[in-house]
Amino acid sequence: MASYVDNNFRQAVMKNPVDRSPQDLEIVYSYLHGMEALSNLREHQLRIMCETVRYERHEANEVLYYPDDIGTCWYILLSGSVFIKESMFLPRSSFGKRSAGSFRRGCECIVLEPSEMIVVDYMDENEEYFQRQASHRQSRRRFRKINQKGERQTIIDTVDAYPVGKPPLPRGYHTECTKQQLPADFTKLHLTDSLHPQVTHVSSSHSGCSITSDSGSSSLSDIYQATESEAGDMDLSGLPETAVDSEDDDDEEDIERASDPLMSRDIVRDCLEKDPIDRTDDDIEQLLEFMHQLPAFANMTMSVRRELCAVMVFAVVERAGTIVLNDGEELDSWSVILNGSVEVTYPDGRTEILCMGNSFGVSPTMDKEYMKGIMRTKVDDCQFVCIAQQDYCRILNQVEKNMQKVEEEGEIVMVKEHRELDRTGTRKGHIVIKGTPERLTMHLVEEHSVVDPTYIEDFLLTYRTFLSSPMEVGKKLLEWFNDPSLRDKSNCVSTVTMFLSCYCSDIAIGQSQDDSIVGLRQTKHIPPALPVSGTLSSSNPDLLQSHHRILDFNTTPDLPDQVLRVFKADQQSRYIMISKDTTAKEVVVQAIREFALTTTPDAYSLCEVSVTPEGVIKQRRLPDQLSKLADRIQLSGRYYLKNNMETETLCSDEDAQELLRESQISLLQLSTIEVATQLSMRNFELFRNIEPTEYIDDLFKLKSKFNCANLKKFEEVINQETFWVASEILRETNQLKRMKIIKHFIKIALHCRECKNFNSMFAIISGLNLAPVARLRTTWEKLPSKYEKLFQDLQDLFDPSRNMAKYRNVLNSQNLQPPIIPLFPVIKKDLTFLHEGNDSKVEGLVNFEKLRMIAKEIRHVGRMASVNMDPALMFRTRKKKWRSLGSLSQGSTNTAVLDVAQTGGHKKRVRRSSFLNAKKLYEDAQMARKVKQYLSNLDLEMDEESLQALSLQCEPASNTLPKTPGDKRSGKAET
Repeated sequence: MASYVDNNFRQAVMKNPVDRSPQDLEIVYSYLHGMEALSNLREHQLRIMCETVRYERHEANEVLYYPDDIGTCWYILLSGSVFIKESMFLPRSSFGKRSAGSFRRGCECIVLEPSEMIVVDYMDENEEYFQRQASHRQSRRRFRKINQKGERQTIIDTVDAYPVGKPPLPRGYHTECTKQQLPADFTKLHLTDSLHPQVTHVSSSHSGCSITSDSGSSSLSDIYQATESEAGDMDLSGLPETAVDSEDDDDEEDIERASDPLMSRDIVRDCLEKDPIDRTDDDIEQLLEFMHQLPAFANMTMSVRRELCAVMVFAVVERAGTIVLNDGEELDSWSVILNGSVEVTYPDGRTEILCMGNSFGVSPTMDKEYMKGIMRTKVDDCQFVCIAQQDYCRILNQVEKNMQKVEEEGEIVMVKEHRELDRTGTRKGHIVIKGTPERLTMHLVEEHSVVDPTYIEDFLLTYRTFLSSPMEVGKKLLEWFNDPSLRDKSNCVSTVTMFLSCYCSDIAIGQSQDDSIVGLRQTKHIPPALPVSGTLSSSNPDLLQSHHRILDFNTTPDLPDQVLRVFKADQQSRYIMISKDTTAKEVVVQAIREFALTTTPDAYSLCEVSVTPEGVIKQRRLPDQLSKLADRIQLSGRYYLKNNMETETLCSDEDAQELLRESQISLLQLSTIEVATQLSMRNFELFRNIEPTEYIDDLFKLKSKFNCANLKKFEEVINQETFWVASEILRETNQLKRMKIIKHFIKIALHCRECKNFNSMFAIISGLNLAPVARLRTTWEKLPSKYEKLFQDLQDLFDPSRNMAKYRNVLNSQNLQPPIIPLFPVIKKDLTFLHEGNDSKVEGLVNFEKLRMIAKEIRHVGRMASVNMDPALMFRTRKKKWRSLGSLSQGSTNTAVLDVAQTGGHKKRVRRSSFLNAKKLYEDAQMARKVKQYLSNLDLEMDEESLQALSLQCEPASNTLPKTPGDKRSGKAET
């Protein structure tokens, strides 16, 4: 495949990093800025990366790295292609990143053809370009004060470098005062004086979220930081197989850490509070991400939003009932509500409520306009941004000047907009914002500017909204591909490749034709019989591929990563390390050695003894070649080493009853960590199976042969888990056990947070907040105060104020790496707003700007499911105790156990360590089986009236609990 890398960029990046000039760094930055693989990095992070990245070129059939290699770097492909685990990666894709808790590559990477790539070296655990600077702002903050005499002041607060560990600057720390620098109609609005004010957010009834909380504290980020860094030190080595309430002792340190107050940062508010002249491109990008979800900015182009974000000023009215604007007052700004709501009372007595995302103020003209009616805040902590009339008029009237219209036969067929994406002037060009379907299709093979790097991906995902069939695109692409003047264009090749990878089944192209276009037959190391999935990864592999098809996590190496517990007739037992492919005959050989028997293996066989729910004992001899033994055994079963020459009873009636009791599971017997892990694995499997096109089909109500099945399954999970919580609690008649179940669920929610499973975390919190559960006053009163505080902190993450800003801050943190299971209702809400808040057609042309925003959102969601190793292992290794132990799931390589078992040295020490690790691994695997069986047999009560009846049986109406968490605490204090 030919190289289409810009020569200036190649020359700059090929230089030794220390020899790059400022001009070289600017060229590298300009090129990398347009890459989707780096879209999660902010400006300052990307500029730091430009100083260290390296260039490499590798020849065809070269093995870039092996599974056991230590990952010291990761790669971005510039040209050529590589092959990793049944997936081909194309230019602009990234690969080779470390997975959570593992430094080894875990798979082999083969270079398919001469390839150029960027190498990004890992610096250390705290890579500077992956961290947003945590220090306090070194810029001015603008806010307004009104003294007791009613005099108005606009204050410029200059904040010097300030250590994170120190408390906020004292009130009144001001160095400069100026006059009247905010729009006059916001003289009653002011910014708070401290760096992080402790205000109480009272959410509006229009927020649309069922969970209420006081969001004044910074506890949600506290718990995020605590669990991210420290919460993994628990030791469960003594965890019994039955009741796990002893887990409480191990969890105490976790809970304490999670509840410790830490300084947190609200990135969006930091950017808003900056004086506009001090905002960086990074700050503006942060504000753009936040503002594009608000209705006030609907149907505005990205350049207009960018300029508005550059000049907007933040303001707060702390108290409800404050008059913001009087009737007849002159308006001199356009304003948008970020949090809370206001009420406008008109002279004729009519009232109107404006809530988050609504705008008010001037029109984009310099004519004088006056307020009609009186505007008052309805709740405390109303937050606004305002743009001065002069700036608002200038920005909106400048739109036409930036437009470039493409005409054919006197009709406008495409409109482009000139954009500058940073203040350096290096990233500017024209970007398509609307066009006819035919002209948008033609643009696939035209040159795309640096400001429009994702046009092909955006088009291929969204064309179904304005074209009736993929055949229209397919025929055009094949026509262009066969045109010699177009075939050599990089856009043509990459477009055809991406289209075939996603839609070859729709257009029924044969395998040979597909291969001839993509060029797979040119590679020598892929045998014809190899079942390549056909899934190609580009700059956004999450957009173009079904994640479950890329990686086959079921094909594990033949290593001893599982444990069987094998009994004898006298009920002695030994732990046997095996692999998935170990046969029953091989287990017999190992068991004879472990039991120190002198008989030959032919004299023994492996038997399975199980007990039915009715107490009937069943015994059967297993075939010698039977494998996957760890996966076959039931909770009510055991493996026995049986002497073929004897007719001994392997399992007595007493042992059978004990085995039956062990197989009967209740929630309180289960490890909260394992429950959270299994929930996360189950949710993630559903989440990553969602095809990107399912989001489009569901959003636009399009008919498809897949019928959005995966999306619907994932959507149903949150309701199922919510009612699971309520069902477990309300079916328990014992009050103390009911409290323990609530405590159990709070711990499960905490561990879901550590697994980055926000969907289950929200479901559990919602279940605890359902009215039939929340009213159980006496049950909640027995809950220890530390768990009540933990519940408040976990709940605070989903505070609905400012469009769930706290949850979004955590989700967008640079430290948060896949796999991530986001909160699905928020995904759906964001996509729905982008669809309904923006017109699909503008002046008869397809609004591609809208489709571009939707595609970007879907790519962002898809990246959360992009993983290159077993998600089960990744969920587990997110806690330090799991890192030291290795994988606890059956079917994953336990490197910790292997390292112990295979090292040389003193035989007795190795044998003892192997035994202890094997025993622990077996207990954890057994716990995993119990949790899986429990979750597969859930009996949910999803009728709210039935739940209310159960609640009344638990506690009569006289014992009802107030709904709000604050009332719970106050009620408890009074008793």
